[in-house]
Formats: sequence, structure tokens, C-alpha cells
Amino acid sequence: MSDEHVIPDSLGGYYHIKSVCKQCNSELGKNVDSPLVNHNLSDLYRFAKKMKGKSGKIPNPFRSIFTQGETSKKARIEIGKNLELVPRLIPEIEYYEKNGVIDSIKIELDSKDESKIDEIIGKISKRIGVPVSSIIKNNFHREADPEAFFKGTLEIDTRQFKIGLLKIAYEFAVDSITEYLDDPDAETISCILHDANHDRTGEYVNFGSGFDKNILNPYHNFLDFKSAKHYIILTNMAGGLFCIINLHGTFSIGVTLSKKKYFDEIGMIIGINDINKKTFRKISANDLINETHGRLACDFTFHCENKAQLSYYAKIQRDPKFSYEHTDPGLIPLYHRNGAEIGLNLANKLLTSKGNCNIGDNKIVDYFLFDENDEIFIKAIPSGTLMRIRSFKMTRKLIKKL
Repeated sequence: MSDEHVIPDSLGGYYHIKSVCKQCNSELGKNVDSPLVNHNLSDLYRFAKKMKGKSGKIPNPFRSIFTQGETSKKARIEIGKNLELVPRLIPEIEYYEKNGVIDSIKIELDSKDESKIDEIIGKISKRIGVPVSSIIKNNFHREADPEAFFKGTLEIDTRQFKIGLLKIAYEFAVDSITEYLDDPDAETISCILHDANHDRTGEYVNFGSGFDKNILNPYHNFLDFKSAKHYIILTNMAGGLFCIINLHGTFSIGVTLSKKKYFDEIGMIIGINDINKKTFRKISANDLINETHGRLACDFTFHCENKAQLSYYAKIQRDPKFSYEHTDPGLIPLYHRNGAEIGLNLANKLLTSKGNCNIGDNKIVDYFLFDENDEIFIKAIPSGTLMRIRSFKMTRKLIKKL
């Protein structure tokens, strides 16, 4: 087995696995990673972030032919030593005839290529059948304006790069969920990757164009998509196991990995690749909430039968020593009106109650409203008064995003 980068290292990937053989690793690099790593948007990203590839060079995302201003002068855009953009005019040759015979030749080339003029003249002399000695040179120097406006076309591939994203989703799932390896869809995906079958990639990479940031909306309250990080999220969707991939500032896409669900209702696994810290880690849904939101704050509303009871409840709660009866783990026992214990604590009751979860920009609120006919009481401390609860709210405020 060999060292496989789930996220290509040239894109700032620091997630390694050791479960790919050397031959497959080589083939994946050439046929699966390459369309992603060498995509124009990847080149733009690597150029902006100064990320060198295995060759030790920063890619040039401006490899197409440009024209200078409104002229027909063609140029290439090169990368200077300080990553500045340097235009380089492409040599142009024009022939002028007089009485059907070539009378003069105009060679226009960038001043940086002036040393090539004799080589070009030599090729022209062979082409038109005249000796080099018969060609008289007159040189006129004109410099290309480095501040000139250049225009051109940048072609964006919207299909082939997706197989690289499918590989990331598949390898993350296999590495994170042991039983997924034997899933029928996993076997199909492995064949697609092995054969670099771009025609079948769309069967699984089927949510979003690859550039649509809207698929990240459910996670904006937890993950900092503006930071220099890559994210891989495994979760359940209506159709089964689903993976969302966000490569910082470049690609965002959803991948259907299986018709089978592998998590409970709130389960998920999140992979966080920190480009600056050069680290990768996995966290669960509970870890995500615990790391991004503060301590849990609980709040009851009470059912009061009249104004006198409302006033009495308010007085109890103003006592500096006021609290709710609870056991060491923080569980609150529940009572009937007559003072007999129901046999359930609040946590057990919430599991069987209908609740509403609201995830806002700055907090998570879980709200439970109990049935009017469901008389549930808790015991106030230190008075020992039984207080009938109407609703229960749990709030956690956002402290940071990962």
C-alpha cells in the first residue's frame, strides 16, 4: 500500500490514507486527480495562494492566447519572479511582394525574444529559397506596454474535474465508515474511479454544478467557509448517504454515495483540512456543536391557573437560592399533581415529545411545548413547591465557527 492524498497535496491537502495500492495510486493521480488539480479554477486558486505543485512551480492560469487592447497583436501571459503578470508578444511574420516576387519581410517579436531573430531569418531563407546573406536587416525597437489591456478566453471544464471530487467523497466514506466498503454503490464507484469513467461520474456527483455555494447553506452557522480550509461532510439525505465537498474558494458539490443510510437522524462526520496549519481532523455532529456553541442554557415556562399562582411562581424564582430539583448528572425528576414521581426524568420525557429546533445565525434553540392535558410538574428548590411546566427551551449561543 502507498501514501494516498485524499485531497491532492498541490491543493493544500493534508489528509492521508494508506489503503490504496501503489499501482492504483499512480493511475488515480494521472487519470482522476489530474483533471481536478489542473483545472483552470484550481490553477487560479493555487496561483492566488502561491501553492507550488510537485514540480516546485506555481501554475500559470493564463495559458491561453490573448490579444493586446483592440489590436490584433497576440500575446502570452507569463508569470514573473515576483508572481507579476508579464505579457510576451507572439512573433508575427508578414511577407510583402513586388511584381510577384517577395520584396521584403516584416518580423515582429517581443524584445525579450530579440536573440531569436537570426534563427527565424534562417528558417525563412530556407522556406523562400534565398541565401541569408541576401536578407538585409533593419531593426526598429518597440516595447510592448506592460500596462496594456489584454483580452482572451478562459475555457472552464464543467465535467471532467468532477471525477476528482467523487474520489475524495468515496475515500473519505471508506476511511470513515467501515461497512461502506461493501456497499453495492461503493463497489460501483470504485470501478468508475479505477476506469476513470467520466461518462458515469454524473450518476453520483449529482448535486450542484461544482461552483454552487448554496449547497453549503445548512452549515454556515458552524463552518467558516471564508477561512483557508477544505471541508468534507458525510451525512444522511432523503436518498441515503450523502457527501458535501467544499475546496476552499474553488469547488462546492454534493455526491450521493449510497441508497443506504449509515447515521441516525442527526449523525454526521465532518473532515476539516486546515491549509495554513497543515492539519486534517474528523469530528462528529456532537463535537461540531460543542466546539462552536457555548454552554447549554435551559428555561421553563409555567402553566399558571390564576394571577395569584403567577405571582407566587414569580416570587419563588426571585429567591437567590432558587433552583430545580435534579440528580447529580443534572437530570430533573418529574412529578404528578399529587406529588408522586412520574417515573421519568425530563430528558426521558423530551425523547418522546415533539420539539422544534431552530438554528439561527448566533444560536441553536430547541423548543418543546407540552400537551395541555399532560400535567407535568417539577420541584422548586429550596421551597419544595411543585410547579407545572408548559414548555421547555434549550439554548446554545454561537462562540466561533470551525
